Amino acid sequence: MVLQLIRRYLARTFGMMVIAVILLIIGVETGQISFLLSSLNGLSLGGKMALLYGVSFALMVVCFLCEVMTTLIFGRTVGKIIYGISVKDQDGDNASPALSLKRSALAWSVGLGLMLPYLYTICLIISLVHVCRRGASWWDQKLSTYEQFSPYRWWQWVLGIMAYIAPCVVLGIYVVRRLV
Repeated sequence: MVLQLIRRYLARTFGMMVIAVILLIIGVETGQISFLLSSLNGLSLGGKMALLYGVSFALMVVCFLCEVMTTLIFGRTVGKIIYGISVKDQDGDNASPALSLKRSALAWSVGLGLMLPYLYTICLIISLVHVCRRGASWWDQKLSTYEQFSPYRWWQWVLGIMAYIAPCVVLGIYVVRRLV
C-alpha cells in the first residue's frame, strides 16, 4: 500500500512539476517573473497573499487543462504512464474521457484544494487519511472508479525517479546558463 501511495503521489506531482518548470522558464524569458516580483514591492500583506492565491490558482488551471489534454490524447496522464497506473471504471475498462474529466475535477478540487495555499495541504492530508483507511480516494469511490497498478520492477523505480528529477535538472541547467 505504501509503494502505491508513493506512485500515486509521484504520478500526480510529476505533471505539475514539468508544467511549473516550463512556465517558470517562459516567465523568466518573457519578463513576467520580473514584473510579478517588482509588483510585490508596493503591495500590503493582504495584496501579496491575494497575488499568491491568484498565481497558485492560475497554475492549477494550466495543470488541469494539461491533464485533461493528455488524458484525451493518451488515455491517461504522462505521470500515470511513467508510474504504471491506469484508471478503470466499475466494469474494469479504461475510464472514458468524460469520466476522466469528472475524476480530474474532483481530484483537483477535493484532493488538492484547487492548489490554494494552506487549503492544498489540508486537502492532501485528508485525502491521504481517506485512502489509507478506505483503500481508495473519495473521488474514486464517488465515481465507482479505481486505480490499477501494473507490476513495478526495480529498474522502473530507477527510471521513474530519474523522470521525476529531470525537470529539476533542466531548471538547474537553465539557471546556471542564465547566470553565466
